[in-house]
Amino acid sequence: MELEVLRKDMVAAMKAKDKVTKEAVSSLISAVKKVAIDEGCRDEIKSDLVDRVILKELKTVKEQLDTCPESREDLKAEYQARYDVIAKYAPKQMDAAEVKAYLEEKGYKVVNYGTDSSESCDYPVYGAKVGNAVASGEVDAGVLICGTGIGISIAANKVNGVRAAVVSEPVSARLTKEHNNANIIAFGARIVGSEMAKAIVDAWLDAEYIGSGRHERRVNMIEEEAAKYNK
Repeated sequence: MELEVLRKDMVAAMKAKDKVTKEAVSSLISAVKKVAIDEGCRDEIKSDLVDRVILKELKTVKEQLDTCPESREDLKAEYQARYDVIAKYAPKQMDAAEVKAYLEEKGYKVVNYGTDSSESCDYPVYGAKVGNAVASGEVDAGVLICGTGIGISIAANKVNGVRAAVVSEPVSARLTKEHNNANIIAFGARIVGSEMAKAIVDAWLDAEYIGSGRHERRVNMIEEEAAKYNK
């Protein structure tokens, strides 16, 4: 989503005296600008940043809806109206099945450890499954997906021998293989879209661990530290 589209729609809502849309879109624009300032790209706000902000705002309103007392019908209606407006701008959320199919098309054999549902689940179960599969050599590498990629990567990193890294763009994906020899990457379905997810796995799988100098020394230090707690 381009920021200019939001600006035009806010103006249109003002002219139409559509208060709900105006306020929802205005808040999106403000949130986008704040993130752009924080990330140092105020003068060049790209569509992927706008998409990230929209998904984050949509998640926030969804949480407000889910936790709103049933007795507050007025507030619930307000949250629902706001959610409906923001949802119109939300990019298609990344689909794990789409990433799996993409990897298979490129010739990779993909083992699915679940889950196969979009319903809420206990991500530590799946982080541990993939972590153990990678550490045991059952599979060569792992790709983990949850809402943000954070929780499931923490779970995987509890398995001895796992180096799981959360990434949200291709450069970090490449560097975490070259510098950290990450054997698992994780990203969030609410953070990156399908095309970005494909670019991330491409960058990571195409990269090679440098395996010398300071990078090798530091990876060895990480493994030595982990070994103290996994005897």
